Amino acid sequence: MIEGNKVIFNLDYGVSLQENIDKIIPDYVYMIIKNDEELADMKAQIDALGWLTSEFGSYDRNNNYRANNRMVNPSAISFIKYEERKNRIIFNLRNSISFNREVYQRTSDFVYFDHVDVGDYNSERVRITAILGAR
Repeated sequence: MIEGNKVIFNLDYGVSLQENIDKIIPDYVYMIIKNDEELADMKAQIDALGWLTSEFGSYDRNNNYRANNRMVNPSAISFIKYEERKNRIIFNLRNSISFNREVYQRTSDFVYFDHVDVGDYNSERVRITAILGAR
């Protein structure tokens, strides 16, 4: 995920939190990017890996536009779902995490790409299906 000047990589295994060993989250590492040139270089390196990204986004409940700033390693995907009603593509990942409210229950980690426009959603669905089908 890219957040401001950070590039955050969730790893494909879970770890316990120190303050609550029953809660499982993905382990992660992050890099601080110093300028736009370094960020462009980092994005180019990620693109070279063949990870899935999306140039699109959607509006949140407060009508603020949110870009799809997540990247997905195709080899970490266990299942993909296309949710037409919300113009959303959901990637279930191989690693398990705790539910927010019930730490003893587990679910798969996930990433989703939202789309404002149904045309964008449909073209991304075709593009991603082709990429995953070629693997």
